[in-house]
Amino acid sequence: MVQLKLNNLNIIDVAVIIVVFLVVVMGGAYYLNKPHGVNTYLKVTFHVGDPVISAAIHDQAVIDKTVYLNSIDAPVDVVSVNKVTNAIGNLEALDIVLEGPGYTDEKGNYVFNGQRVLINQKAEIHGNYFVSGAITKVENAN
Repeated sequence: MVQLKLNNLNIIDVAVIIVVFLVVVMGGAYYLNKPHGVNTYLKVTFHVGDPVISAAIHDQAVIDKTVYLNSIDAPVDVVSVNKVTNAIGNLEALDIVLEGPGYTDEKGNYVFNGQRVLINQKAEIHGNYFVSGAITKVENAN
């Protein structure tokens, strides 16, 4: 009769033990160092400079209360929609003020809704409408 050798480890057993140990250590490290949510908010002013597009989307922009900035799958709130008119009162542009989670990092960069934003950066808003424009102002909302 053949006796089983249960006390000897082969290379496959050692490899499996090492992999399981590393998975447990990585899971524990992630659990202990989870990213913290952002508790501060920023207001970002989005400028639409084309008067034809501004006139076309104005009514829908006022109705929509949440939109998506730059195809990020996290909505931001629309605080206000302001008309920019010329001297004779014709609609020249549209300023859409957005509010969402954000902060200024240690280098002075603005991080809004999980993405770094710059002044005069081209951006897009998606909602019940789609419009391209630029970010013209970033300020603290708290």
